[in-house]
Amino acid sequence: MITSSRARLGALTLTGVLSLALVTGCSGGSDGKPDAGRTPGAASSAAGDGSAPGKALSAEELAELIVGAGDVDGFEVAEPGEDDIFGGAWEDVRIEGGDGCDPLARALSGSPVGEAETHLSRQVTQQRPTASGEDDDLSLHDAIRLDVTTVTLAAYEGDGAERAVRSVSEAVTSCSEGFTVTLPGVEPSAYDRIASEKGAPAEGADETVAYGLTGEPFEEGGPATTVHGQVARHGNTVVTYLTVNLGNMAEGKPYEVSAPVVAAQAKKLA
Repeated sequence: MITSSRARLGALTLTGVLSLALVTGCSGGSDGKPDAGRTPGAASSAAGDGSAPGKALSAEELAELIVGAGDVDGFEVAEPGEDDIFGGAWEDVRIEGGDGCDPLARALSGSPVGEAETHLSRQVTQQRPTASGEDDDLSLHDAIRLDVTTVTLAAYEGDGAERAVRSVSEAVTSCSEGFTVTLPGVEPSAYDRIASEKGAPAEGADETVAYGLTGEPFEEGGPATTVHGQVARHGNTVVTYLTVNLGNMAEGKPYEVSAPVVAAQAKKLA
């Protein structure tokens, strides 16, 4: 978390949740409970009853299940650009401080948590309603007061999905005092506090963990900044959500993991 990076707020765009997250910090995480009354769908049936070990879905199957254009009202869905998620070797990433923080660092980078067999990511950006002449009167912060969410859908063999979610839950506790992550070619990003959060409802999920990571302000003397994440397990698949809202972050205003995105993705997996 480098203060000089935050001073470049006006130059940041709403593409690249990863790049936005890596100049901020966040807090939180909470466990959800299975919906005992649900009927297992395509994702959960790969694990039999939605919890037993099973076979991982293929990349083609994941492509049918991840959110796409028209699935989230009021949001645009696109494939992430090469700068939006980390595509390098995880061995080249340096994590300092805290204990067992790797799962959170992976979630921040857009990488799947744990030992996924395959994964896909999408970037979901909130549309801003506009009226005639309205744009000219918007402040910079208002113009970027939009939720941008990276959604990563990953498939696992056996009990890999359960272990992945458990690792995130444990990391929220063990890394509560923060950590620093350095991706190759990117300035170090420090998170001072990790905290459990309620998270957005993920109907049909077998379990969820939500968290926030809080770090330095965009500008000296400004409010601390927080990004919000959540993982949800649907059978042998795990969805990782990371939501950034630059306008709210810059002014210290609260926001959460984007509930419409979580609801739409959960519906696809039901």
